Amino acid sequence: MSEPNASEHPITEEAVGAASSAALTAIAEAADAAALKQVRSEHLGEQSALAQLNAAMRQVPNDQKKAAGQLIGKARGEVNKAYAAREAELAAAEAEARLAAERVDVTAYS
Repeated sequence: MSEPNASEHPITEEAVGAASSAALTAIAEAADAAALKQVRSEHLGEQSALAQLNAAMRQVPNDQKKAAGQLIGKARGEVNKAYAAREAELAAAEAEARLAAERVDVTAYS
């Protein structure tokens, strides 16, 4: 098995884009808070593709670290922002559904 070339590293625009796209799709498709929590674990957790790419920064040559770091940072920022927005959206929908279920028609007791 040969050693990888120092200029070859796993952090490419394609790899970061694919990880980010998969995370954003999963976030958008989460139907409830429980599903979104699972998405967080899979796409934002320590074993996620974005976290793995971030860990690969050790393999990036010093002259490429800034660009690679910015690429990963931007993707993680976008995914975290989308997660927070979806979390707020689902929380509001769940609160509204809970209120609707608890609503009492006081005119029925007249």
